[in-house]
Amino acid sequence: MKRALVALTLAVSAVAHADPDAARATIVLAHFTAQVKAIGANDFGALEKTLTKDALVTFKGQDPTRAADAEWDFPDPEQASIVKSRVGWAGTWGWVAADVEITTRWYAEPAGAGDPHPQPETHVYHWLSLVVADGAGVKTRALFVDQVTADKDLSSMTRAAPATAGPIATLATHPADLAAKLAADAAVSVFGNGASDEAFGRAASLKLLASWKKLTVAVTGTPIEETSGDLGFAFATLELDHKGQPDPLVLRALVIARKTGDGWNPVAVEYGF
Repeated sequence: MKRALVALTLAVSAVAHADPDAARATIVLAHFTAQVKAIGANDFGALEKTLTKDALVTFKGQDPTRAADAEWDFPDPEQASIVKSRVGWAGTWGWVAADVEITTRWYAEPAGAGDPHPQPETHVYHWLSLVVADGAGVKTRALFVDQVTADKDLSSMTRAAPATAGPIATLATHPADLAAKLAADAAVSVFGNGASDEAFGRAASLKLLASWKKLTVAVTGTPIEETSGDLGFAFATLELDHKGQPDPLVLRALVIARKTGDGWNPVAVEYGF
């Protein structure tokens, strides 16, 4: 808990200097902290109350689902804490990018059938959420929480026919385009699936995206892409070519972007399992 409080204090200080709407950014951080607390207590009723009615949520290897149907994958959480975070705000909406440690424990099984005394396991999760103004407060419109996963542990899939994607989902397939169109916000953040694949801030994000410029990525299935005014976001399932193997690896992505003129400038991106 002390670690989480220190991280929150540092994040609030950073936001207060970088964001012109420091009061709203502080509200976003409090909202985010409440969500982490709800997950750590395995209280998905409390989490649902922080979401808009039309929110889309995806947890560790699951497809996006509506708020009322959101569930944590087996096993259930026992504790969660914020390691580090970054908040951005853009008028009527914002985003949170964070590392969160979540502790889970497999269910005890009868002697001879499995482990009767399972030990807790703590893993780091990349967290990306889109938040929107809700009166004096905020609620989450889209949430992607995914356990950090090495490339060797990703699943493969039979290559599918290319899918049609909108402009925001398409950005997820071109790291060079993401870099070229990346918004100028100080809170821009990018996550990949691996432990070292994370960048908080524009300079770090550009560096990480540059390291992915040779990757071959394609959208598969039907992406979810929604826009409202200057806000746009997309969930997409992706195929990632990997070291000459015939079958691509499967990734999911959430891209949050702001419209400027006729184009979309990404402010936060997460790739995960």
